[in-house]
Amino acid sequence: MMTQTRRVKIRALEFCLLFCIFDASSFGQSLDSLTRETAAVAFEQALQLQREKRFGEATKQLAQLIRTDPEFIDPTRGSAWFALGRTVLALEGHERALLIWLTGYEKLQANHLVDLNLNLELVRRAVQFEKVEHYDLVTSAYYEILERAHPIDDGLIFQPILEQNVILLPEEQRDQILKDLRRNPASSYPGTVLLQFWRREDVTPATLVNERLVEHLQRVEYALHNFSSQHPRGFDDRGIIFVKLGKPDVWKSSRRDYLALVEHHHHEIWYYDSIDPSLNYLFVDRGKGYELSFLSYENEYDREKKDPDISTNVLSAVEEIPVMVRTARFLENDGATRLEMYFGVRKANLMVRELEPLLPHDTLTVKLLTTVEDLNLWPLNTSQETVSSFTGNDALNNEVMTFWTATQTREDSFFVSCQLETWLKSFGTEFQQQANSSLRTAWRENYSRSEKLLRLSPLRSHLQQALRLEKNPLLMSDLQISDHVVLDSPTPTINKGKIFIAPFSSADVNRSTLLYVYFEIYGLTLAPETNYRITYEAEVTKPKRRFFGAVKSLFGAGPHGKVRLESDYSGKIAHPREWIALDLKALSPGEARITISVQDLHSQVMAKRSVNFNLL
Repeated sequence: MMTQTRRVKIRALEFCLLFCIFDASSFGQSLDSLTRETAAVAFEQALQLQREKRFGEATKQLAQLIRTDPEFIDPTRGSAWFALGRTVLALEGHERALLIWLTGYEKLQANHLVDLNLNLELVRRAVQFEKVEHYDLVTSAYYEILERAHPIDDGLIFQPILEQNVILLPEEQRDQILKDLRRNPASSYPGTVLLQFWRREDVTPATLVNERLVEHLQRVEYALHNFSSQHPRGFDDRGIIFVKLGKPDVWKSSRRDYLALVEHHHHEIWYYDSIDPSLNYLFVDRGKGYELSFLSYENEYDREKKDPDISTNVLSAVEEIPVMVRTARFLENDGATRLEMYFGVRKANLMVRELEPLLPHDTLTVKLLTTVEDLNLWPLNTSQETVSSFTGNDALNNEVMTFWTATQTREDSFFVSCQLETWLKSFGTEFQQQANSSLRTAWRENYSRSEKLLRLSPLRSHLQQALRLEKNPLLMSDLQISDHVVLDSPTPTINKGKIFIAPFSSADVNRSTLLYVYFEIYGLTLAPETNYRITYEAEVTKPKRRFFGAVKSLFGAGPHGKVRLESDYSGKIAHPREWIALDLKALSPGEARITISVQDLHSQVMAKRSVNFNLL
């Protein structure tokens, strides 16, 4: 979503383009004459003017082309927007050029078009000039390159990107990508593997910005500028280490220990004391760029044991929140899946250890964001946000805060990514700017106590399947457990009629209290009314072993308890909502499971669901 500032800038740019177009009479062509030419011919003329360094005339030609055909994209040389930005870059500098590329990106996106050349230029320029406000577009534009670029057809764009990314992958995955490319490059799409890698590396998966990816792109740009080489990735071995580990703690250009070995070559030694006091790298310039030497260890095996894969500074100062999560799938009338998620976190766990207790005027705000992802972990446009807050020293008690969120999707298979955040708000406006931004910053990164992100927990569900895919005319939702249910509630839970289901996220259930189970049934036969049987069964699958219990089991003690209930129902609704309160005192402590079976007595079709928990 565009910010208001970005929207105003784009409108201003559109006005400038129109002015440029209607001032094009000085170039000797009118809009009418342009429409008589093919867009390809006009584009070729503009590129020829670029090569002749007649940038002013090329700008007007491209502006006319955009006015006539804003969606024009040459298969190999990119869109008119991309070419216009390159021309304006030569005339007016990167600010105006970047604005043109941003506008072109938004316009092409609106028409479901992608120009990989424009995407890459937008990514590189926004990163080079630290345009933080555009990092959301940087993330999405880079994802599109990885998803769409073909290693052969788009080799000039994709090959350097592949080389700059595979150095981060585990060795087996890296070898498999390169092997597939050698065997059958035409049918290989290694970009999808890289896309999944970066989605998994995203520490804030429910926001538009992948901070870890931005850090990687910043390191790549630094390496290209400072450690350039003729290698396809664009930098030498120093760049590899810099991209993987970041800036060294200490850099030296000579050392007596190595002098006899490298006295005839330029060399550098990098020290990463903050990672490992013994971790250092010797680079020697042997005429083809700086190469990594293994002289700093006795042998290569020693280095492999100590050499870390990746070191990142992204939100490294932010502590993780211990979070409890439960999920349940439901079926909507249109066939979509509704996924409900319950989260629980103790207030005492929301603060950071280094932070003094809350003052009475302080407010701690807790934010929950969620988004649905497809099989490639590509985020879909279903992000939601829930906010809760409390003040004073309430944070220091053991009370559990609960959060509930629901999201819908028509995907057959999907993941759900979430992040739970805590923010401390004292005075000022920086908190709102930070909390509403898609870019996260740790409060300790600038040692400021207030208006900063304190703690963060990224979460991703296991792979979810749509209920409608099950090959059964009778379907059930997942089982949703709770310790509190209210009928005819003035504040019912959304999509549950007049029933309020208290959020319950814990894995632990107390035997001394009633356990409520809620579920929905879909597809009962109406003939002319429904007739169905529900069987409830609770059992301990793994008892908690105490000494005397273990002794008894050696002498053939029986089961540790099972609760079973069966009831018949009838009605006039094919999709009823059901709930039950279960007394589990008869069960012994341990790992337990509730199984609910529904049988349609007209068709004899059955459906079954289970839920696991710890019984205390």
